[in-house]
Amino acid sequence: MALKCLQITINKMKSRTAEWFECKIRYEKTMEDGLPKKVTETYTIDALSFTEAEQRITEEISAYILSLIHI
Repeated sequence: MALKCLQITINKMKSRTAEWFECKIRYEKTMEDGLPKKVTETYTIDALSFTEAEQRITEEISAYILSLIHI
């Protein structure tokens, strides 16, 4: 399945023991009927900074995404 990433949005969340980042990934997915559909998925990443969160989510989804358009 070929996916095309459209956007990654990162929000910072804090707890007493860790910093978490909510990463929303918006991409175009080819559905079973062959038509493209824009979908958004949310992931929670444990990271020390926005840069690390961006790097980790990009590495995680790079196996599934053809090309990144906007971060």
